[in-house]
Amino acid sequence: MKPKKVAKNIIKRDNTFYSDFTNSQGKRIRRSLGKDLVQAKIKVLQLKADITIQQTPKDGPLPTSGKNYKSAVNEFISSAYSFENAWDRKYWNQNDERQPQLVLTTLKRFQNHSGVSNVSQVKLPQMIRFIDARAKLVKAGTIRKNIQFLQKFFSWCEDMDYVVKSYARGLRKPKAETPQRYSFNPSEVQMILENAGWFKDYYILALATGLRPCDTKGLTQDDFEVKGDYMRLKIYSQKTKQFIYIPISKLARSVVERAGHKLFPNANEEMWLKALRGNLTGNFDSSYIRKHNIRLHTFRHTFAINKLNASVPKEAIQNFLGHASIKTTEVYCNQMSDETLAQWVENGEVDA
Repeated sequence: MKPKKVAKNIIKRDNTFYSDFTNSQGKRIRRSLGKDLVQAKIKVLQLKADITIQQTPKDGPLPTSGKNYKSAVNEFISSAYSFENAWDRKYWNQNDERQPQLVLTTLKRFQNHSGVSNVSQVKLPQMIRFIDARAKLVKAGTIRKNIQFLQKFFSWCEDMDYVVKSYARGLRKPKAETPQRYSFNPSEVQMILENAGWFKDYYILALATGLRPCDTKGLTQDDFEVKGDYMRLKIYSQKTKQFIYIPISKLARSVVERAGHKLFPNANEEMWLKALRGNLTGNFDSSYIRKHNIRLHTFRHTFAINKLNASVPKEAIQNFLGHASIKTTEVYCNQMSDETLAQWVENGEVDA
């Protein structure tokens, strides 16, 4: 959220007030002033009256540069995500609060690995050692996120004058890997549906539409309309922030027509989602789940691969999946089955 000026030399970001003035040497002074405006006005006057702060050169560190690491993290999470005392928070809603939880986990892990107590103690070698240690445990995509979170946090610390310089800018992200999207084979689909119980219609709709889980859980009858001989889905995607308008198959339509107004009434409840994920993963060994990254999103991959093997043009698959770029859809194109490729092997053959 963009800071808003609320008083002379004071700005507010989310629920926290910050000083915002320039000292006699031309250095901008940005410090946290707390959450009470009256106290913030007193503190900013004290800062302006502090001779050492007023005499700090434009490019020099403030005499009190740095801040307790835990306190800085709490301020950052509050400013960026509006959660108070995040460090000691015990429960996070996995639907709406996953991002701040991931950021906090990364920052906690770094503090535990480096042993720093003050953000001003953090230098680039400590961050590099942390990232190298993490790289032995997690994939490149996770490392990229860890680096992103560190850079965002320490850039904020630099803005707040808690550190003179954000050394996190020196971290280099590993090249993005092209992930291998696993798709369920026909026997696995049959097994999943046989063991689905109350979740069978959810699985059928996911397999028949390729919708993202975040878009599936909130579906209502209002998201569908009949046009001539077919039914059309019209929703606003939570991920791409764009509207999706696509016709759906007869199988998907049968699920919609036998459902109530809200297709999956309990889908926004964490316990229901946990049971859904458990029902799916209960069909496989834990090592198999880890190897293929099996999750609800795997139904979307299965939809895409099935369409590709049915020789559906990739441009049509792009529209079905709601991809903004055809390049995203083309990731699936190296996963055609041998049977599909065999249909084209004779085309363009050289005469001998």
